[in-house]
This record gives sequence, C-alpha cells and structure tokens, in this order.
Amino acid sequence: MAYAEHVPESSSKLVALPHREAKGVGRSGSPEAGRPRGVADRTIGAWALSQRRRAQIARLARYAATSGVAFGVSETTLLILYGNDLVNATVAAVIANLAGTVPSYFMSRYWIWKDSARTRVGRQVVLYWTTSVVCMTLTSLATGAIASLAPAGHRFHLAVVAVGFPAVTLVFWLAKFVLYQRVIFPRTPQTVGSCD
Repeated sequence: MAYAEHVPESSSKLVALPHREAKGVGRSGSPEAGRPRGVADRTIGAWALSQRRRAQIARLARYAATSGVAFGVSETTLLILYGNDLVNATVAAVIANLAGTVPSYFMSRYWIWKDSARTRVGRQVVLYWTTSVVCMTLTSLATGAIASLAPAGHRFHLAVVAVGFPAVTLVFWLAKFVLYQRVIFPRTPQTVGSCD
C-alpha cells in the first residue's frame, strides 16, 4: 500500500487523461459533435444558404426560358401585325403581349413554380393576369411612344420599334419575377427548405 501512496505525479496525470474528450470529437465519436456549436451552426447555415441559392438560380433560369418562349411568340405576333400594316403599333403590342402571356402563365404555374400552394389557384390566376395586363398596358404605351418618335422610313422605323419593344419588356422582366416569386406563387412551408 505504501507503493500506491508514492505514485509519481506524472502517473496521476496519465490516469486522468481517459476521462477527457479528445479535441474535436464528442461523446458520440462524431467530429461534428465535438465542434463548438457556433461553428456547426454556421456550417449548416452556409450549406442551407448555398442550396437555396442553387434552387433560386435554377428557378431564374427556368423563368428566363419561359420568358424567351413568351417573347418569341409576342415578337413574332408584333412583327406580323405591324409589319403588314394590319394595326398600329400600340394595338399590335397589346395583341402580342396577350399572345405571349398564355404560354407564359402555364409554364410559370406548372414548371417554374410547380411547388407553390395549390389551394388558392383563383387568386393566383387573378394576380398573374392583373400583373400581366398592367405590364402589357405600360409596354404597349411605351412601344406606341417609341413608334411615334421613330424616324420615317418603313424599314428603319420598323427596326426601331422591333428594338424598342424588347427593351421596354426587359424593364418589367425582373420586377415581374419578384412579384411572381413573393406574392403570386409563394412556396408552401413544406417545400421552402427543399431543393428544386
């Protein structure tokens, strides 16, 4: 027993070591469990933010593709109607926007924001078409103004209108995306954290 009373100080330190947790490893043996909670939370938060950004970029890409289809329909309609002197520029722009809005709505509803709430479809339709009509009105008026200010000469005049119409349309493009994303097609709580 006398031997136990004279255990060297260094030996007593070695006995205490197994009771300490290794740095970076928690009781569960997982490296994550041993990290300071703030670091783990920041890591998870950064990962979630990265996933949301990827989903947002994918959604914006689909919105751009949808807009490309709608624009192609609208621009073709505009050039056919106005280029053949069937109607004036303002009326042509109205009809062109209406023609492009139809495929745009269905692609937005069932492709871009397919995970949005399905319980308020009537509200979505009303808001979507209201937004479209407002933008269509402003785009048509602006296109008419551009046509009235464009120099004379059929080819050059038509070229100015053909460039002015998409330029005006582009102004409303991002504004409409924000409205669609936040107001018209909000995601359900179950899908907010999911990735597209």
